[in-house]
Amino acid sequence: MEPSSTYLWRLTGEAFALCYRAARGYEIHLTTEASLILSGEPVADLNYAILDAGPKVAERLREFCQVIRVRKLPIIALITDQASEQLTPIAIDLGFRYAVQIPLMTYRPRAVNEDTGPFQVGRVEDLQDLKEMNYIIASGFSMPGESVVRTFGPEFLDGPGVDAFLAWRDGIAVSTVQTTRTGPTVGIWAMATPPEHQRQGAGRVL
Repeated sequence: MEPSSTYLWRLTGEAFALCYRAARGYEIHLTTEASLILSGEPVADLNYAILDAGPKVAERLREFCQVIRVRKLPIIALITDQASEQLTPIAIDLGFRYAVQIPLMTYRPRAVNEDTGPFQVGRVEDLQDLKEMNYIIASGFSMPGESVVRTFGPEFLDGPGVDAFLAWRDGIAVSTVQTTRTGPTVGIWAMATPPEHQRQGAGRVL
């Protein structure tokens, strides 16, 4: 049975919480209808609010807005289709502006191709791997390197619930991805490849 969008959006908030748990300015608020996940970095792509339909979601939006104002953080708010009509006028009144539509996408592979071609794939397991991962994320998403390093610090390697992988070619790390798992559902996060290595198959291999 396909998971509902409500279930998947809730997993999204929980997944961000797992991925950002090593951030120095980490703060989370998880509820059944809304999630706030902050790295504490002054980069919108490292702070998220996720808001789905529910009886108290408008209240949650206002609460979250107060938190980010106190902390003076930029943020990306993801408002689901189910909550959009209710929350959009409130969000605009609070000072948010529409940026872009981000679809929630699912994929059920029919077969797994284990041919990695010229790439070698391995799990991020030590500080050197973590350094490579952070460099690739910063480069791939055009984010400040110091913010990425503070978000995915050494504690990232120790906690449960999230794995990260690197793809190497000729001994050089060229792509990375983070994954979270709940039962049979795997979330794919922070998939990044520096511009000079994009469109060469590394992301597909990961």
